Amino acid sequence: MQSVAREKRESTRAEDRVRLQVILRAPWVQKPIDRIGKGEIAMWIDEVGAKGNGGKGLAASTLNRYRSLVSVVFEHAVERDIIGVNPARGLKRADETHRAREIFLSREEVLALVRTAPPELSLLLLTAASTGLRQGALRALRWADVDLDAGTLLAKATYAKGKKPQLFKLIPAVVEGLRECRSQMKVRSLEGADAVFRTKTGVAWTRGRLCTAVRAAVDACSQIASEKRGKVTLHTLRHSFASLLAIDGMSTRKLQEAMSHSDATLTGRYAHLDSEAMVEVQQRIGRLLDPQPDQLREGYHRGYQGERAG
Repeated sequence: MQSVAREKRESTRAEDRVRLQVILRAPWVQKPIDRIGKGEIAMWIDEVGAKGNGGKGLAASTLNRYRSLVSVVFEHAVERDIIGVNPARGLKRADETHRAREIFLSREEVLALVRTAPPELSLLLLTAASTGLRQGALRALRWADVDLDAGTLLAKATYAKGKKPQLFKLIPAVVEGLRECRSQMKVRSLEGADAVFRTKTGVAWTRGRLCTAVRAAVDACSQIASEKRGKVTLHTLRHSFASLLAIDGMSTRKLQEAMSHSDATLTGRYAHLDSEAMVEVQQRIGRLLDPQPDQLREGYHRGYQGERAG
């Protein structure tokens, strides 16, 4: 199990730990492991799927993750000669082909969200929308990963699906915002170990606090269409990044690289952008998402940097 876990991002491992707690409450867990059958596992997964998410039912992709995790547990037992056959092998997977794609925000909605978000959050949102970075990579970003003179940041391999770091060219508004943020810090850790994005009290964002803050910012942004406001998450900005570039005419190949995927289905391995493609992404998204930095600058002057001292 540890070898499997090392291949996953921390956020995925955390989600799997929650799912394992659900699995451990399954009625068949109380039986001897060699007496557990495929049929009862399938029935339990169907029941979890129907009752999950507050009775609304779980998405096909979530059910398939449960199937995979149950299978991994039994495969672990097979490898150690505890049982001879994995009873979860061959379980029919739920059909994900017709699941709805995530929504995305228009250019105007993204900029409105950045403008109306609190100062400790607005620059993070603009960075997310202009790079397509996932929330785990944003939270893990340290000043040692940022080169303000070159206008780049390096996303750690830990938070990439293919376990390879990736260099991003930043748009001017983000570079200026980061530069202002850095200059306002009264206390700095050695070797750039400070988190780039922090709460107004100066601590690094946790996943839960960041999701809550984004939810509040979205709810307060009246410019986002009401029919999709309740569905917007931080990950929506990643989809918005891709959608804006596609609408602007960026080639499929370069868009796949910008999204860190290897094929047109947006599934695959992390890939480096070549320098030409990286510059093109920065120029296109910089032209589309170019807010006046005054609001960001004002936010950092009166924001959380001053509270870090002491």
